[in-house]
Amino acid sequence: MDRPLEGLIPFVDPSDTIVLFDGVLDLRQAHGAAVSGPGRIVLQRRASSVIRWGVDLGGEDDEVRLDWALRVGEPTTLSFDFHGTRTELDVHHGYLGGGTLLRGMRFGGERPLRDVITHWVNLVPLPGSSDLESRASDQTRTVWRGRWEMDIEGWSLTIDERSDVRAALQVATREQQHVVTHVMRVARRDGASFFAADAMDVVERLHVAFSFMLGRWVAPVLSVGHDESRRVGWSEWAPFLLDSPSISHGRWWAEHRPQDLSTYLEAFLAAWADADVRDSLSYALHASVAASGTGYTEQRLQTAVSALGRLHWLQYGHEGSSVTDGLRRLLHDARVDTSIDAARQPELAAYAERHIAKPEWRDGPGVVVQLRNEVTHPKHSDPLLESPRLLPEASRLASRYLDLALLRLMGYTGSTVDRTFLTSVFSATGPVPWATVDS
Repeated sequence: MDRPLEGLIPFVDPSDTIVLFDGVLDLRQAHGAAVSGPGRIVLQRRASSVIRWGVDLGGEDDEVRLDWALRVGEPTTLSFDFHGTRTELDVHHGYLGGGTLLRGMRFGGERPLRDVITHWVNLVPLPGSSDLESRASDQTRTVWRGRWEMDIEGWSLTIDERSDVRAALQVATREQQHVVTHVMRVARRDGASFFAADAMDVVERLHVAFSFMLGRWVAPVLSVGHDESRRVGWSEWAPFLLDSPSISHGRWWAEHRPQDLSTYLEAFLAAWADADVRDSLSYALHASVAASGTGYTEQRLQTAVSALGRLHWLQYGHEGSSVTDGLRRLLHDARVDTSIDAARQPELAAYAERHIAKPEWRDGPGVVVQLRNEVTHPKHSDPLLESPRLLPEASRLASRYLDLALLRLMGYTGSTVDRTFLTSVFSATGPVPWATVDS
């Protein structure tokens, strides 16, 4: 039984602000004396993700407050003692005693590291491989199956979840907030040292991989590298894309099938390593998350169809006479059933009967693309107003097609949740259609 990894951010209640540092901040401007005061550096997620710094000037006199005032056009440096290491960051000084960190801000140069610790926000429980144990100050013992481990491309990944992760995510979902859920350690499997950029390449790929499988952005926050003496030698303070756990219109990953996670990540990382497909793959993955989000249904439909077109171009070039034919070919080669299930998509089936002349065109690709065209180049709005469920059904079906097209491109052979089912996740789970053919 193992003790959980020690993170640098405490597991606290969900909020729209995550405290990254709480202590004394020293400010230095080009033509002013250095000043010190109690302050914080926080990740703030409201309209967007931004890292802010600020000091408490509530009880200070005017002279002290003037020392913390912005001097326009002068560079500002913030320094502080970060876990035993003096850290300096160039920052924006946007207001009295506060401002923002520059995007992409890192501390530390190219020095060999022993490991990198990062913190995941809004990540769901992963299939645990071993038990963790913690003791409170009163010696109360807590045991939970919270450690997930995997070796990838010579890297050893260990991700430990907080003991109350499910309850914390329930609160974050209900209140549309954010919560630190996991601590991750990245190290070389053979124990060799490495540079931060190499480890962060793994972290950034996992950022996209986890987000695609969940249909919303989960994010690594405050990545910190330890050198051979176990001191902080490097840190990454930049914000990543991040969504509240309340933001999602379904996901393809079947959480109750733990064996699929490693299968998926191996397939994802192998596909990402192919430089010829990486740009198109990244575009389609970002589009998939956007199509699962909280934008207008019309936007989600257009985004999914656009990404499917990109994947068709990637695999077949400019072959195919139309978007619809290209989508049919993409799905046919993946063994995907393109017929419309009237029980699950009654409005799409009814629309096809009323508005598509040829019976052979009344399939999923035909209806999805025609509705996308109605949204993009409307001739009249009547068909779109026939039922409030019409476009949501089309959007979910297009996202399902995009899930399968991406997973097929990666060579994934596990199971998925079909997001066009609105019933039990278990009844909607099944193997990908090409698994038995290709295996």
